[in-house]
Amino acid sequence: MNITNGLYIKKFLRRLIPSLFTLLGISLVSFMLMHLAPGDPASMMLDPKLSLQDKALLKHNLGLDQPLWTQYGHWLGHVLRGQWGYSYVSGKPVLRAIAERLPATMILSVSSLTLILMLTLPLGLWSGYRKDTGFDKTVTLLSFVGMAMPTFWLGLVLMLIFSLKLDWLPTSGFLEPGLETSSFWEQSVAIAQHLILPLMTILIGSLAGLTRYYRFETIGILTQDYIQAARARGLSETRILFKHALKNAMLPMVTLLGLMLPELVSGTFVIEYIFSWPGMGQLGISAVFARDYPVLMGMLMMSSVLIIVGNWLSDVAYRWVDPRIS
Repeated sequence: MNITNGLYIKKFLRRLIPSLFTLLGISLVSFMLMHLAPGDPASMMLDPKLSLQDKALLKHNLGLDQPLWTQYGHWLGHVLRGQWGYSYVSGKPVLRAIAERLPATMILSVSSLTLILMLTLPLGLWSGYRKDTGFDKTVTLLSFVGMAMPTFWLGLVLMLIFSLKLDWLPTSGFLEPGLETSSFWEQSVAIAQHLILPLMTILIGSLAGLTRYYRFETIGILTQDYIQAARARGLSETRILFKHALKNAMLPMVTLLGLMLPELVSGTFVIEYIFSWPGMGQLGISAVFARDYPVLMGMLMMSSVLIIVGNWLSDVAYRWVDPRIS
């Protein structure tokens, strides 16, 4: 093993070991807070008319009558062996319950993230470059309006207009009953129709904040000395904007995109719940209401891992955007 490989392994271990302790701390705090919240799965699963003995028996079978430290130790030991437990509601393995909801969430999240990148970068860059012009003022006004609208309210308004009033789009769901055996093309068209309203809701809220953020970054970069020096050397405004300003303004965007990575799996909880989109968000909210601890812990740990991985990928992307960063 040469010196270079040894340095890479040492750097990897320096990042991996603190991350493992971070995950351990997140799991401990989440587990304790979850079990200290009012209510328990036994109360949700049993008929209120049943006897206290039946309730106590169910809690014993689920291990909920043991001390919290003992419950956490059992859960952690099973997770380290690759056993994430079973859903209290459906009885399915946790990983299987999550995997069944993953495709719908990925369709929504990847589509929204792709459109956000395609629209945010040019809007924010051009708005910052054309500061205080009519275009900039229009983008700023629309951004403030988009940030001021609550997501749940915006989703209901879009549903009211395009589904109930105009009858252009379906109100909710993923695929109409009876289309499960249809051709791939027919299913794709039906899914795309159901996707429009949730996608519009995500885009309006996300574009507003990210466009404003990218605009401020562009304005700050265009006032730097090296930009003025590039103009003094006679470089074209197009080259200055897209070669110098764009690349430097992408650094904070890389950080934001790394933090957005967990949404690709966990989904947008409120939006999926409003539009009955059968993804991870809807699964998470249902698990909260049902006190389905194994599913909640599985989703929390998956989101935590993705946050850490997103930070790692951001560090790697920094080097790609700006080779001067080591």
